[in-house]
Amino acid sequence: ALLLLATTRASKKWESMTESQLSPAVITVGEELVWGELTNGNQQWMLQWLKEQDQPAGIAMTLPDHQDTIAKWLRELHKEFYPLIVSGGIGGTHDDCTRQAIAQSLGIPIIRHPECYSILVKRYQDRLNDARARMADLPEGCELIENPEGAPGFHVQGIFAFPGFPSMLKAMLPMTLPTWKRGSSEWKIQEIILDVPEGDAAEAVENFSNQWPNARLGIYAHSLQEAPRRVTLRLRYPANDTAVQQAFGELVQQLRLTIPL
Repeated sequence: ALLLLATTRASKKWESMTESQLSPAVITVGEELVWGELTNGNQQWMLQWLKEQDQPAGIAMTLPDHQDTIAKWLRELHKEFYPLIVSGGIGGTHDDCTRQAIAQSLGIPIIRHPECYSILVKRYQDRLNDARARMADLPEGCELIENPEGAPGFHVQGIFAFPGFPSMLKAMLPMTLPTWKRGSSEWKIQEIILDVPEGDAAEAVENFSNQWPNARLGIYAHSLQEAPRRVTLRLRYPANDTAVQQAFGELVQQLRLTIPL
């Protein structure tokens, strides 16, 4: 069995980080995604799944199959987010370069991982060609993530790499949660629709956001063809913060009373 254990080296690095810095980063890799040829279902699923685990992502990014580009952005994201969850580009074809990019971003070499290679030999047997064997060339010091359907993923220094196949990703990512999950309070969401134009409500919403930085208030305009003009206010706040909830109720009442339809 492949056990996912947080290394002391990785855990020490993020002990002193702030809550915002501990937000996960979601990175999907593939030219077909960047060019709009394929709907990015993996990104949508990961973002929704993270929110359900009370570990909402701090950023989501889609990158092309280009080693230097991937390495550059991973290097930057690694300074502020944990974990970095990367999907795609770890196969054995000529354009799969996520493994090399991760190693490049961390300044570590690529080596033939003996345990991963043994798994590939057992899985593919006489069908193990050079392209498939390439999937065992991984960043030095990484640990494997079990894949029930194919070649393993891996994690190293807070970067977790998964295949781009949705069924594999959905089976593998939840396995890693105990490795990186941080303690966090539950967040609640409160949503209301107002018959108010976006521009008329924007200042009051901005003032509320400045007054309550621990909450996140989004304002989303409806169709311009609707009459009357409407917005949705969506408040995300710590479940135990009743003061924010009360202040939001007061804001809604203020908007209803002071802004003419």
